[in-house]
Amino acid sequence: MGRYKRDEVKSSIETAFKIAKALEVSLDYLTGLSDLKLNESVINIINNLQGLNTEGK
Repeated sequence: MGRYKRDEVKSSIETAFKIAKALEVSLDYLTGLSDLKLNESVINIINNLQGLNTEGK
């Protein structure tokens, strides 16, 4: 982690995704593009809503 913070190495998108998933944050939050921190339960609700048909929404 220290090497990433000091910009000694750059992570691949796969590694960044794994880190974001482990920390339960979005990639935008992890990279500083957003200050909105979503937890796993909010992400699950959003995913469930997206799966609904028009009538269900």
